[in-house]
Amino acid sequence: MQKHKSIFVFVIILVAVAIAVAVRIPPRLGLDLRGGSQLTIQVKTTDQIREITAERLQDVLKIIENRVNGLGVSEAVVQTAGEDQISVQLPGVNDPSQAERVLGGTAQLEFRTQKPGTEAQFQVELQIRQQLQAEQAALKSSNGDPAAVQKNQESLDRSNAALKDLFAVTGFTGKTSGMPPPTNSHQWLA
Repeated sequence: MQKHKSIFVFVIILVAVAIAVAVRIPPRLGLDLRGGSQLTIQVKTTDQIREITAERLQDVLKIIENRVNGLGVSEAVVQTAGEDQISVQLPGVNDPSQAERVLGGTAQLEFRTQKPGTEAQFQVELQIRQQLQAEQAALKSSNGDPAAVQKNQESLDRSNAALKDLFAVTGFTGKTSGMPPPTNSHQWLA
């Protein structure tokens, strides 16, 4: 009888420890149970890029991964799906339209030079933009009035446009590959 009693006490203690561990370390739920968004991005050809190669698909995959990292989503999964699609799983992101706007936008790198004589105006515009960004962050963190957030965003957009006007287009863009050549060559691929 004593043997059965000690086994019973041991089992009760073991169950209590298991429950305590399960409560402290919750199981990792999948995207379907935890909630989140899954997007499939179709990579399309353009006038400049007539064929989607594996290399181009990997380039797009890296861009999407960088954008996902910019969203701050933990445990996101970005992978190729077929020859011209990329699947993106974003746990905890319940607004797929926001994720689609961030991930689906077309980015184009463009270099500009500052117009001569605009240095002082640049400093003023930069301070204005920094102040507007701080106000926007404060409004969003305090769940401020949506109209105030929108008004501040419009001011921020005007500030960004004013800053952009201080720079002249150089014609140098990110349309070229910029991939380094093989090791024994002294040229860059463009």
